[in-house]
Amino acid sequence: MLSRTELRNSIGRRDFTVRDFAHELGVTEGTARARIARLQDAGVVEPTGEVLQHLGDGGRPLRGRPATLYRVS
Repeated sequence: MLSRTELRNSIGRRDFTVRDFAHELGVTEGTARARIARLQDAGVVEPTGEVLQHLGDGGRPLRGRPATLYRVS
């Protein structure tokens, strides 16, 4: 499991989505989702309470559920 220090070195101090986390670690989004859940249980990661709506061309919201933002606690 990643430590807070390792996570901050790879993600930084910015908020991130599951997609960001997956891209940074080079894993699938399903694997990233599972790792984030384990990191949440360990108290390393927490949701910010905000969501990110993905936007398409022209600034129109894309279909689907907005992405939850997480941060290193």
